[in-house]
Amino acid sequence: MYFKDDVEFGNYSRKLNTGQIVESGYYIEGKKEKTWFLRNDDNSSETTNYKNDKKNGECILRDSNNSIIVVGSYWNDMKSGPWKIINKDSSYLVMKFQFDKSISNSFYDKKNNLIYKEYFENGKIRKSDYFQNGKLQKSQLINPSFSGYTIY
Repeated sequence: MYFKDDVEFGNYSRKLNTGQIVESGYYIEGKKEKTWFLRNDDNSSETTNYKNDKKNGECILRDSNNSIIVVGSYWNDMKSGPWKIINKDSSYLVMKFQFDKSISNSFYDKKNNLIYKEYFENGKIRKSDYFQNGKLQKSQLINPSFSGYTIY
């Protein structure tokens, strides 16, 4: 990395005394660009893409064994689109984001059964479905005009 008029340019890396890299990336005119890597104190890590000093593009989190535990995307520093969160038992959660707000969740158990939920803008559940072996078992649609459930 070099400086021009006190502004960072080029490759950047920060290392421990042991030589292990704990942060690396690239600066253009003092702003983070391209892919950045960050290693946390617990040896987990994060790889995130940046554009114009904002998170943009894919983000991958890994545990201390280097197994992927979260995959998602950012747009203009906000979570966007599907984020997959993987549990140790192989179950996983897919959260869909729009402008940094979760708009739906899909939980898959280790047998690949699905619990799906959609949300109103206020965060309350709008719809809930349960699938077993790929077939809809139960569905609930919540009507915003009253506090009850409509089951179909």
